Amino acid sequence: MRDDWGNWFGCRNGTLCVHYPVQESYFQKNPFVSSPPPEVSIPQGENANQLFPVGELVQFHLSGQRGRPTSACGLGLYRDHQLGRTFYGNAFVCEPVNQLVHRLVVKPEGVTFSGLRADEEQERDFLTSTDNWFRPVQARTAPDGSLLIVDMYRYLIEHPKFLSPEAVQKLNVRAGETRGRIYRITAKDQPYRRLPNLKQMPAPELAQLLNSENGTLRDMIQQELVLRADLKVTPFLAEIASEGKSAQSRLQALCTLDGLQALTPDILLPRIDDPHPGVRREALRLAEPFLEQSKPLAKAVLRQAGQEQELPVQLQLAYTLGYLKGDATTNALLQLLERNSENVYIRSAVLTSFDPARLGPALVSLLPRISEKPQLLPMFHSLLTMAVATRDPGLLKQVSSAFSVHVIQDQKTEAWEWLALTELAEAMQSRDSSQVEKLGAQLKQLVSLAGAQVSDPEQPEPVRIAALQFVLTVDQSQHSLELVSELLTPQTALNIQMAALKSLIKSQSPAATELVFNNWKQFTPVLQAEVISQLLGRESLTLELLNKIEQKVIQPAQIDLTNRQTLIDHNNEKIKQRARKLFSVATSASREAVLKQYTSIDLKQGNVERGSRVFEKQCASCHRLNGKGHVVGPDLAALTDQSKSFLLTSILDPNKAVDGRYASYLAVTDDGRINTGILVSEQSNSITLKAQQGKVQTILRAQLDELINSGKSLMPEGLEREVSPAAMADLLVFLQEHSAPLKYAYTGAVKPDANYPDDSQKLKLVNHSTGSTRFNDGQWVGFRFAGTEPQPRLVIDLQRKMPVNALRVVYGVNHEPGAIHAPSSIQLAFSNNNQEYGNPHQFSAFDDSADGLGLYEIDRRTIVINIPEQRAQFVRLDF
Repeated sequence: MRDDWGNWFGCRNGTLCVHYPVQESYFQKNPFVSSPPPEVSIPQGENANQLFPVGELVQFHLSGQRGRPTSACGLGLYRDHQLGRTFYGNAFVCEPVNQLVHRLVVKPEGVTFSGLRADEEQERDFLTSTDNWFRPVQARTAPDGSLLIVDMYRYLIEHPKFLSPEAVQKLNVRAGETRGRIYRITAKDQPYRRLPNLKQMPAPELAQLLNSENGTLRDMIQQELVLRADLKVTPFLAEIASEGKSAQSRLQALCTLDGLQALTPDILLPRIDDPHPGVRREALRLAEPFLEQSKPLAKAVLRQAGQEQELPVQLQLAYTLGYLKGDATTNALLQLLERNSENVYIRSAVLTSFDPARLGPALVSLLPRISEKPQLLPMFHSLLTMAVATRDPGLLKQVSSAFSVHVIQDQKTEAWEWLALTELAEAMQSRDSSQVEKLGAQLKQLVSLAGAQVSDPEQPEPVRIAALQFVLTVDQSQHSLELVSELLTPQTALNIQMAALKSLIKSQSPAATELVFNNWKQFTPVLQAEVISQLLGRESLTLELLNKIEQKVIQPAQIDLTNRQTLIDHNNEKIKQRARKLFSVATSASREAVLKQYTSIDLKQGNVERGSRVFEKQCASCHRLNGKGHVVGPDLAALTDQSKSFLLTSILDPNKAVDGRYASYLAVTDDGRINTGILVSEQSNSITLKAQQGKVQTILRAQLDELINSGKSLMPEGLEREVSPAAMADLLVFLQEHSAPLKYAYTGAVKPDANYPDDSQKLKLVNHSTGSTRFNDGQWVGFRFAGTEPQPRLVIDLQRKMPVNALRVVYGVNHEPGAIHAPSSIQLAFSNNNQEYGNPHQFSAFDDSADGLGLYEIDRRTIVINIPEQRAQFVRLDF
């Protein structure tokens, strides 16, 4: 969905509204720039995704939470003033499952937007209905200024494939297919506008209608004029582009002329500095095809680059300057980059305009200025990364020579300088290993200077690390290898040892790799893990690792589960087979046997504190819980199923049902490096992987040789080798403890039902005095009662005051023979002292439909009750 200024917005299912600030076409013309995040979430404020449905909803197992977006669709932006000036530009999002239309007041924020609820809609939504057939699916601005809402009008909005076969059999899934309708929403005090027949209007009169304040009508007029292709309308459109009543009409006149291929530099020139930033931005975009042939237009664009204050226009300038050549343009781009170095969207846009011919002079001009203006360093690094990615021999030599002279003359080399020289050297070597050697005397001086800093304990740690990386990149002589290997002692700082190991292995020198293996026994576990990680980065080194395991230099037990999984699933068949033999890979059948063995563990014997230690050792590299670990895999705190069987299956058989979001990918670059992780972002020019420890790696598509979806979870199989049944019990109670720690007090009496005896383990009735003190132990909690009026029965103690916006209720139904029905209603009340409670919230939307089950069977059903957020310690349930 586009607004009046060419900004694009969208929505999907659980996402109410996003803005798309990235124009992919500009990134496609420069493959050496990775684009920034392609979308920005618009809703802001506390609990921004809260919705306020009214009445009963038609919900099924996969319908999602009541009051939370689950089917967002049909986004519309209001492009008129008929409803009132405050409605202009508002976003209207349809939510058919929640039976409502949500409104966001959208406002510019830098190069993107933010959206808040309207002041008068803080605890309600713009349009709601108690009719549970109401299914709004599209919002649009009508040509007469009203807001149109398309109501699909169905009882069932879910696709039948998301329902159980039993539910589908009971429903007419097409019910309502002939009953859709469109609602027209208008302001009470505004009459309908009469619309002319556009097809019959003469072109000049039609063009004048572009002055309308209605965006939909302007679009229709533009379409009609372009389809007619009558160039006689050109002077009328040119006049509106110059003197239109509104900025919107001037912009749309320009676009109509462009559609007719009648736009000229003379028409565009005055609009480059139009009073409205939206027109200026669009004029810059439309000017791009004319910049080479029109010097006045090119000068106007350069002039605007030096004076523009509005960020969205600066963003467009950054893109458009790529169509101009010359030193003045390079300087203008550098100025834009310096002014917006912290803005990822403008920074990336500027980089798209730097081709290889422009990169060299820019980098050379920046070098001497960085010591006086350190804030230029991020700019320099961004441009250097691009230069390295091009692997253009002439460009790399130009920058390397200038850089070498700068470092040698300065003598006070900083870490960033060694790192930059290392990047340049690696890029030169990737094309021709002799390129670096052509630096001749400069190279010898640099190696000598770097070596001195590596050996000097008085140098700052970052400088020593960067210097040793440079040394081993350009020189693998015995002298340099010994210089770096001398740092592999317990007396050397850990970070320096780590850097030395990485550099020795990265050099791919057989002598360097042998030095690492010779020192293996003196490495701490952290250093050993880093060695393994680095060796797995290239096939040749991985083969050498397997050799050392077979030779007993490295013990199989020293390879952790994740790295074992990498080896036994390796893309190289020889590596895979050798690894499977070394690590005795289990079959899928044995997964079932392991699960059966662990199912018998008794969680009552588990210990939370011991479980915390198991989590830190085995899980924290990919999961974060209770303030520990890294965010790579799923959010464990958000688990809704914390049963023993679910957790055991997820841990011991992670590939049984792989969520595509957490599938492991293998990315091989054109220089042979191997990266693994989950795919967290994919752009036109790049991909981003996230691996253990939360390590993020962005790889340009131009550097990708191969990308493979393993179809398997990033989580390895075989955890039973590391976690005994007793330790697993500890881990599970830790996960349950920190997923939903709720204590409660039940004031009623728990009485066994005649048809559901209390000694049935599956249906055991428990309460605070006779059973578990937590809800998430996998047992049925027996709050069974008879009666029609809600009474105070249950108080949940949250242990501290905290926000509450939803309650998940699991209840059982067995009409015959159990005479067990769903609650008729539940009331929720909140307190901070367990004495004074506020007004209760009542809910009655429970599913009490027939279950068709027999004796000793219960149909387990779930409902999520959403409420306006409360801050309280105690929650009382009356039922």
